[in-house]
Amino acid sequence: LTFANNSNQYTLTSLSGAYQQNLTFGSGTYQNNLTFGSGAYQQNLTFGISAFQQSLTFGNYANQNNLTFDSGAYQNNLTFDISAFQSYLTFGSGAYQNNLTFGSGTYQNNLTFGSGANQNNLTFGSGAYQRKLTFGSNVYQYFLNFAENTQLDYNNQTLNSNIQYVSFRTKAVIVPNLSSATYIYDNTLLKDIYTRPDGTLKLKYM
Repeated sequence: LTFANNSNQYTLTSLSGAYQQNLTFGSGTYQNNLTFGSGAYQQNLTFGISAFQQSLTFGNYANQNNLTFDSGAYQNNLTFDISAFQSYLTFGSGAYQNNLTFGSGTYQNNLTFGSGANQNNLTFGSGAYQRKLTFGSNVYQYFLNFAENTQLDYNNQTLNSNIQYVSFRTKAVIVPNLSSATYIYDNTLLKDIYTRPDGTLKLKYM
């Protein structure tokens, strides 16, 4: 199905196992107030410039897979129930995700954001995670909240001031070797790498 510029889908309800596949939306188009039952999915959807998805609800085990958003496009007010996920989404420059809620066991996997893109106000339930996200220049993550038993792996990650107000409630944290750290936010800080008696490498800074 192909939707012309400035067209839309509005107030649709799909039963369990329903899906949308191979849909193309022109510039300025949108999907608003859609509800998908358990096991439902969206796959191979393409959205043009400034297109958006708003107020979508996905039931248990539902997912979004292989969605492409052009510049200025966004997702707003999406809710994913238990074990739902987003996978292989691509956002153009200036695109963003805002006000997304993920239930327990959910995840985001293989997302790519262009320059100036951002994630804002995301909430993840117990056991949820983000994996293999790629961000372009001048992007940020802002107000992300992860519940208990979430996964946090700092390996191969660049953490800087573009990640703000992000909270993790987890005991399983994987961090890289910090022994060669030379820059901690501000080069005026006093910092020290030391080893505890049990052999754990620690970073102390003031």
